Amino acid sequence: MKENRGKSIARNWRMNLKKPITWAPLALIVSLALAGCGKSNSANQEVGNAPQATTNLQQQVTQALTADKTLKGAKITVSLQNGSVILDGTVKTIDQKNQAENDARKIIGNVGLMDNIEISP
Repeated sequence: MKENRGKSIARNWRMNLKKPITWAPLALIVSLALAGCGKSNSANQEVGNAPQATTNLQQQVTQALTADKTLKGAKITVSLQNGSVILDGTVKTIDQKNQAENDARKIIGNVGLMDNIEISP
């Protein structure tokens, strides 16, 4: 009798493995674990490169403003504070002020931008 009972348990266990619902939680756990491993590595790299990234951002915005021919004669400085880009200085027209902000936005995307540029004809 015990042999039949053991075979019955083994057969039920194998049949349960064939059901998709049995594998779904395991597949979910494995995929989440693998996804988490990849994210932690890139997050560590981003934190490690944070000072370099902010310096590059400041340089990129400064270069974009310098390269823009419509901003000729403008005196604009770029700084970073609390993760936001700050534009200071003077321009001759409102169009130059708007162009400086547009140039900065092209580089920084969704990062905060504070435009302290003044118009001085």
